[in-house]
Amino acid sequence: MNGRMITAIDFTRLGVLLGAEGLRVDKSMRDLRRVVVLAGPNGSGKSRFLRFLKRCVGKLGSAPWKMLAEDPAFRRALMQHNAGGAERMVTPHGTFRLKDVDYYLSFELLGAENVRPVAFELTLGRSARVDDGLRMTQAQSIEAMKKCEEPGLWNAYQYEWAYLLAMARGLAFGDEDGSVEEFSRILRALLGTELGWNRDAANMPMPRLFGRPFNPDELSEGQKVLIAWAISLHRQRRRLRHAVVLIDEPENHLHPDVCIRALQALRDEVLGDYGQIWVATHSIPLIAWARIDSLYAVNDGKIEYAGNNVCKVVDALAGGSEGREQLRTFLADAEQIGLYHFIAQCLVEPSVVISKENDPQEKSFATVVEKLLKENDALRILDYGAGRCRLAEALTKAFSDKPDLLRRIQYLAYDRDTTFASERQARLNALCKAGALAEEVNVLDLRPKDEQVDLVVLCNVLHEIPAGEWAGVFRNCRQALKPTGSLIVIEDQTPSVGELPHRKGFIILNCSEMKLLLQEDEELVGDGISGVRRGKNVVIDLSNNVPEDWCGRISILQVPAASLNVENLNLDKALGAVVDRCRDEVEKLRSDASASPMQRTGRLHALYAMMWMNAELARGVSVCR
Repeated sequence: MNGRMITAIDFTRLGVLLGAEGLRVDKSMRDLRRVVVLAGPNGSGKSRFLRFLKRCVGKLGSAPWKMLAEDPAFRRALMQHNAGGAERMVTPHGTFRLKDVDYYLSFELLGAENVRPVAFELTLGRSARVDDGLRMTQAQSIEAMKKCEEPGLWNAYQYEWAYLLAMARGLAFGDEDGSVEEFSRILRALLGTELGWNRDAANMPMPRLFGRPFNPDELSEGQKVLIAWAISLHRQRRRLRHAVVLIDEPENHLHPDVCIRALQALRDEVLGDYGQIWVATHSIPLIAWARIDSLYAVNDGKIEYAGNNVCKVVDALAGGSEGREQLRTFLADAEQIGLYHFIAQCLVEPSVVISKENDPQEKSFATVVEKLLKENDALRILDYGAGRCRLAEALTKAFSDKPDLLRRIQYLAYDRDTTFASERQARLNALCKAGALAEEVNVLDLRPKDEQVDLVVLCNVLHEIPAGEWAGVFRNCRQALKPTGSLIVIEDQTPSVGELPHRKGFIILNCSEMKLLLQEDEELVGDGISGVRRGKNVVIDLSNNVPEDWCGRISILQVPAASLNVENLNLDKALGAVVDRCRDEVEKLRSDASASPMQRTGRLHALYAMMWMNAELARGVSVCR
């Protein structure tokens, strides 16, 4: 253990020192938690108090705390000093200037006795810049890695090029201790992307982020700050263990959600049992995360426990009592806003999905393809309803550093709509350039045996097709598939945007409903891709390939060609199951009276109510009873 947590500060002896800083505290700070929040408007004194606290904690390191505080000779010398006596005293623990004594007797600490507290700042200066790691010599790169171990964001920000370069080379040459994987996990949690690498013209491993070569000039300031946070959490873990960490306005450059995730990772994964975060902020979401019992209000240099006056704190940050009331109304209306917005969208034709950074469906599809390539020498894929060919782009990005995999892929795109033909062709050309074979086809051309495919993919397609036409689509898929091939159905089970793809509306089947549709009564032993299949009708849930943050929302179903029994679909049974599921979800949402109004709750209410009605319409049941 190399530090201790501050549980209380007695300001009675610090009055003069606080006054010199333009600060004042009427009461002691007691029962301090692992997170302490100083909230107030700009210029209120939050940053000044953090600087003052750092100096005080630094003084505490001059001697073992408990031994000094309980030393009778020390107490007598202190009394003489306060009466205008000696300036210095000698104790078994060292010689001390008595004018500094107030620092020692003003703090209560939690942790191992005789261990001094340590304080570090995790705040980035305004003039910070990212050095070009490519211009560094090997000696400079080694020195940069050492400097990244020093607690704080400054060096982590300045040397993030060199750090990512070292991590990329660790990936390329072998991550023996798992350090690079740990860093990539932190990046994924904060930035939603993983560290990758590819070789440059000189055959040297280079870092990749967001599916492209790392270039700090292409990143936002917030993204660069988050990379610095990731480096600090990774490289400075040992030094930050059990430390008092001071952070001034971490919400600068960061979205509130990401800021909270960074602080949470620092508290739960790095600081340990006796680590502590002191944060100065004017972010209401951050205050809500830390909770009221951690909140101290700062205004005009005065610091006081918020307690029952938390409304005053919010007033100061939200623009007065009127602003707070407007915020309350907005949050209360959020559920209705979500419901009305989604319902309105359900009266509009759907738009074609565009490719997004870290799209969970694209990443899941690439994962499934990579697993299938481990079992097959080559893979012929048909993207049925390809739209803008975003799945082709997903493969180009995911396998950019795996050209041997791309050379084993033949990618075929089919879509009746010609609106995005030029975009499809551009992405197919990019996939060809990366090493795969890719072209646009007519699904009818795939019926001869020598033209059949290993995999047909319906991504966000099936729910847009009227239920009465599902049999025709499955028939086309079965005729395009080799006897050993499979259909993959990818859907977002709780889409954030509503749509009206046709007169009877969208219906999203889950795994059990797809099984009912195909009248499956058999089981699978294994993981789905390489599992042992028993019987002829098998629907396999591949949702274990979905990124962790999207589990339960993105579904991936694999249907072997032999299971596409289109002559005997049990449509009514499947639609009845959709009705039952959506009715149960609506009742559950309405019965949860304790739930806070949220836009997502309203959206889910609208989704299930709309899909309930759509399934009834598809069954031919009148909804006006």
